[in-house]
Amino acid sequence: MRIVTVCGCGMGSSLMLRIYVEELLKEVGVKADITVADMMTVKAHSGDLMITTPDVLRAVKDTSSFTKVVVLNSLVSQTELNEKVVPAVLELSRELGKEG
Repeated sequence: MRIVTVCGCGMGSSLMLRIYVEELLKEVGVKADITVADMMTVKAHSGDLMITTPDVLRAVKDTSSFTKVVVLNSLVSQTELNEKVVPAVLELSRELGKEG
């Protein structure tokens, strides 16, 4: 599974989000390659899941190179991460397992 975490500059928030997502994936037993990007360089990426915020999503506009997009209102809310990222990752994991 390929995941890209995206913020405005591709350094602070997306890196922090990557760490949080890595911890969540360990908890649910899913392996993934996680890349960080900013709203300009994300256009050069593709993957199974893009995780970002509403403002960055509005700036990016085209997310067609990703199977699924998760939009988080708060990058530091463990509750929101659990409610949105975990189901998306588990669903993608099941879909990818059926393909391969």
